[in-house]
Amino acid sequence: MSSTLQAQATLPPAVQALLDKDAIRTVIYRVARGSDRKIRDLGLYDATIAPDPTAAAHHQIGHSLIEIAADGVSARAETYCTANIVVGGEGSEWMTLLVRYVDRFEKRDGEWRIAHRVVVYDGASKSGFMGRLPKENLGVRDETDYSRTVFQD
Repeated sequence: MSSTLQAQATLPPAVQALLDKDAIRTVIYRVARGSDRKIRDLGLYDATIAPDPTAAAHHQIGHSLIEIAADGVSARAETYCTANIVVGGEGSEWMTLLVRYVDRFEKRDGEWRIAHRVVVYDGASKSGFMGRLPKENLGVRDETDYSRTVFQD
């Protein structure tokens, strides 16, 4: 075991939880930056991710609710994001999306990774866009919202 892992193993649980939450937030930020900069393989996903069809994107990450499981090696997070993406040819038309990333994280070899991500869409500036999305990916303000299946509140 490395000296860093040994030191972390002796930290008080509350301190370890703070470090884990910070590491998870960093993964969320790096994934958004990777999408914006077209950096494909950051090694932050355990699962395969689909190619990004957008010509350009700009993510503004908002607040995250992060819960570390009692086992210390799994977690869940819900992160609010405003994303501006190019939808027209030659960068001529932008659309703003209001989304939430609902993630399941796993800690492997001391590093947090996204094991599963669902994007929940709360709104879009382009008329008709929301109607083309699967119903289960649309945000609603009641107990049927996808995030409520992940967070039991």
